[in-house]
Amino acid sequence: MPNFKGGKKYKSGKHTETKVEIHEINEADGQMIGRVIKNLGDRNMMVYCNDGKERVSHIRGGLRKKTAKIEIGDIVLISLRSIDPGSPLENRGDILAKYERETHGQLKKMKEINPKIFLTVETTGTKVENDDGFEFDYGSGDEKEDDEDDKDDPESAEKKREKRKEAEEKKRAAARSVKQSAGDDDGGGINIDDI
Repeated sequence: MPNFKGGKKYKSGKHTETKVEIHEINEADGQMIGRVIKNLGDRNMMVYCNDGKERVSHIRGGLRKKTAKIEIGDIVLISLRSIDPGSPLENRGDILAKYERETHGQLKKMKEINPKIFLTVETTGTKVENDDGFEFDYGSGDEKEDDEDDKDDPESAEKKREKRKEAEEKKRAAARSVKQSAGDDDGGGINIDDI
């Protein structure tokens, strides 16, 4: 076997290639694919699932011990918890596995997977890269909604901007009047001459 890897200690090491594993989805057991959209802390993640619902999912201990770091935008395999319908814990699940980036192309080809899972993840105030290499910058959710409304009616967008400017001017004027009234009132302060 020729030594294409290099190094004289090559022959003493293991020569196995790591194969990226695609985890099978067993829908009968309540498993589905989802994309992590938010880190909630304490090993809980908000996951956008294949059926279009958002679920709080917990990273199970075995996955955590394997040091598979799960971040926002990762595609994961989750298992739904079987709880009575109507319970507050109904929309919960457990994260069983993480799909590596090399497998995303194969997952996109599967017909039963929702294509919205592979779109960019919208996070507040951060940039997230899409699989295609494009970057998107999202601000707060309010600005985004206003921008969508602005596209429909440019006149209402102009009115909204004017209202915002007027509200800011009123706040500034109120702050100036408070400062001036505090500066004019010498009776409440202590002067050096009084001591």
